[in-house]
Amino acid sequence: MVDKTLADEQYYHGLLPREDIKMMLRSNGEFIVRTTEPVAGQPRAFVISVMVAEEKEELGIKHYVIQRTPNGKYTIEKYGFDSVPEMINFHLNKHESLVKN
Repeated sequence: MVDKTLADEQYYHGLLPREDIKMMLRSNGEFIVRTTEPVAGQPRAFVISVMVAEEKEELGIKHYVIQRTPNGKYTIEKYGFDSVPEMINFHLNKHESLVKN
């Protein structure tokens, strides 16, 4: 079940196959959050897909699986957040990368 705060965000696109993303992300920095089933039979996960190299078209899109920590926080690598929108807003406002460089 998707939290209503996430479902209401215009960047959230629900269950979306990777193949459809190339038509949605055209410019560097554009992103979507989607739901995916990373491994058949495993629980669905949230993924942030970001255009990082528009000149490479679909090869320029990076996909980051959002993990759930044992204490219920959402994380990719660095920080834990109470919700996916909180994570997105933090990175947008701080202009900070999702992953360690």
